[in-house]
Order: sequence, then structure tokens, then C-alpha cells
Amino acid sequence: MEQRKLMVVDNDLDTLVILSTVFEIEGMEIVPVDDLRKCLTELERGLEGVILIDIMMPYVDGWAIIRNIIREGFMENNRLIILTAEKYPDEKMDEFNEYIDDYITKPFEVRYLVSSVKRSFERLEKIKKQQFA
Repeated sequence: MEQRKLMVVDNDLDTLVILSTVFEIEGMEIVPVDDLRKCLTELERGLEGVILIDIMMPYVDGWAIIRNIIREGFMENNRLIILTAEKYPDEKMDEFNEYIDDYITKPFEVRYLVSSVKRSFERLEKIKKQQFA
């Protein structure tokens, strides 16, 4: 089984370090990025997996990043989880429901976040099997 790749899109360095540490312990390859350009560059390089994305980011917010990922055609072999300080999702989430597996607010329970990411990988594996069936 190939190593699971998790892209973490967040402008907060502390969050990137903490999440990288947590998910490396879980045996995942972590790709930390802090803006739209870096996110799209990794996807252009062929990254496939789960994308954990913060909504509240400067310059280009998470919703705009998601919109760009979809518009560029990078959702076929990727799933999204929102991890944000926004307590409740706004109406923008409705636009992306088919791609988003979970909406988790900060501060977060680490065990729940790890479990959610693992469920997203399982969902992604089922989707890939259906494509080849």
C-alpha cells in the first residue's frame, strides 16, 4: 500500500508543525503549505490524498482555494476536510458539500481529527476501487 499523503493548508506555522508531527506518527506523508500558489503547485505535481484546509487565511481564504482546486480539476483523487476557527460553516460550504468529508473547528480533539482523516482516506480508496471496477 502506498503511503497516504495529507496536504495541510494553513497560514499558521504552529498548526502546520503540530499537524505534521501528529500525522507523521500515524505514518502519513505530510505536505504543509501556507497559500494558494503552493497548494496548486503540489497538486500539479500529482499529489493525491486528503487536503486539510483552513478557511480563515489572509489574502486568499480557504473557500477561494477550494474553488481553485475544483476549477483546475484536482478533486478527482482528493478529498477535503475543513479545519478552522470558524464555529459554523457559512452558505459557501453548500457549494462544495460533495467534496468535503468533515468540518472541524479549532481547538480540535486530536483523536477525532486523526479518525476523520483516516475515514477520508478510506472513502478515497473506495472511490478509486469503483473507478477501476
